[in-house]
Amino acid sequence: MRLLIRACAWFLVLLALILAFLLVVLNTPLGHGFLKQALKHWVHPHVAVNGPIDLSILPTLALSADDLVVLDPKDKQPWLSIGQFRLDLGWQGLLSGQVRVKASHLSDVTLWRTGRQWQSLLMQMGDQGLLGVGTYRQRWQQLGALEGVRWELQVEAFLIEQFNVVQRSRIDSVVVEQPLLSLDRLLLSTRLQADPVPVGEVTLQAEGLKVAPEASESFHAALEQVGLAVDGAWVVERFQSRWQLSDGFARADSLMAAGAWGNLTASAGSVDLRTGQTNLPLRLKLKGDLSLQTQGVQIRTRQSDLSFVLSGPLNNLGIESPIAPPKTVPIPVLINRN
Repeated sequence: MRLLIRACAWFLVLLALILAFLLVVLNTPLGHGFLKQALKHWVHPHVAVNGPIDLSILPTLALSADDLVVLDPKDKQPWLSIGQFRLDLGWQGLLSGQVRVKASHLSDVTLWRTGRQWQSLLMQMGDQGLLGVGTYRQRWQQLGALEGVRWELQVEAFLIEQFNVVQRSRIDSVVVEQPLLSLDRLLLSTRLQADPVPVGEVTLQAEGLKVAPEASESFHAALEQVGLAVDGAWVVERFQSRWQLSDGFARADSLMAAGAWGNLTASAGSVDLRTGQTNLPLRLKLKGDLSLQTQGVQIRTRQSDLSFVLSGPLNNLGIESPIAPPKTVPIPVLINRN
């Protein structure tokens, strides 16, 4: 028994020395170079880390990096920048296929769109790295196909603060940038399994969402159609939603958006994760008068309760069948005076 205890003690000491050695090596310029190459392989081949990197391995695997930039290989201009990145990954369950993200924090994130359509922004992601949609789907299916390993991703808190999408255009050799979308805060938590497509639940909470009219002409036209058009950006003060993922679809369990204009809710609907096709029945309660515009005719009414369907691909959403809920008609009561 003493020999067994002594062997276990020596093993723990050796393990501690190995971990300490790895920690020291990885926090050197050589180790940082290795981490940067790993980011290029797993995140995006054109990512560059211009700020400091810090790594710790106990009690959790924690990585922090500042000033991350992904360059567009065509014009060498950034199309994604992240001011600060923090990741806290738990060791428990990794050997059995359970990836547990205890906390992840991104701040000062900017995406640049160089074309007039959202497709151009998505195409810039390419098919390489974690940001590549095709590669992501392929890797997830490969994980789900591994026999004997049930891969599971659990994210306790994924926080993004100060997220912006900016339109970049060139006019007479002058680069002009136009804000399209901004978000003060987004908090995501999820639990997914590879089956081989993602299966699980995703919960979102957001604050301070602003969508400019220039972000999407079709989306702005849809806002006009249901009385939500404004001169400036459309502002959502609070947003909450919960989605179930299975069979390649994200199905809405609940959705709520609120602003000075009123409240928007949904308890059903779906998004095809492969094509982006959306079918989301919504109910809108406006706080003020409703200005309804359809087929070139504008109608103003005090009706403030409206139901409609948000449909189409994510890059070209539109409104279908705006229908006002039927008013409750009192049932006449016949009184027998005899």
